[in-house]
Amino acid sequence: MATSVISPPLATPISLEELKRHLRIEDDVQDAYLIDLIKAATAYAEAHIRKVLIDRTIRQYVESVDASGDIFLEPFPVSTIINVTGYDAEGFPHVLEAGTLRLDNHDDPAKLCILDNQVAANYANGLEIDMVAGFGDSADAVPRNIARAILLLCAHGYEHRGVEASFALSSSLPPFVNGLLNQTRRVML
Repeated sequence: MATSVISPPLATPISLEELKRHLRIEDDVQDAYLIDLIKAATAYAEAHIRKVLIDRTIRQYVESVDASGDIFLEPFPVSTIINVTGYDAEGFPHVLEAGTLRLDNHDDPAKLCILDNQVAANYANGLEIDMVAGFGDSADAVPRNIARAILLLCAHGYEHRGVEASFALSSSLPPFVNGLLNQTRRVML
């Protein structure tokens, strides 16, 4: 199953001002670079913990639905299903009625339950599921250990700019960064 971001988050897990305080930077000369560091550190953290931090709209593409009608959702945590569009045999879209859908977001992974048994037969060309995923719409919703790890990742990137192209070399990161992130990491078996 593939996913795409329909609308990006409107905030970041840490603010530019918070990072500048952490790095003891008082001018605005490096703001663009610091914003890029925040984005890169956030992407690293999300990939490491396998969770979405700040709310965004994500579309998941599903090729087929089995007889149970249960679809496991890739992003986590999921707060809302916006809509589900099914494509019939001719490729025409049909929006499924909200009354035929139930979101089970208490487990990991979250699950969309389609209560209409005819969905698999009716929508042979797949489904598109639009959902809101993330801890919340602001930095306050992000667990503090993750925000702290992002601050430390940014500081590491700032101190080692020009030496490393990215955070991909996690062996060079301070060991407590991944320790902070591992507290909320999704375990996939």
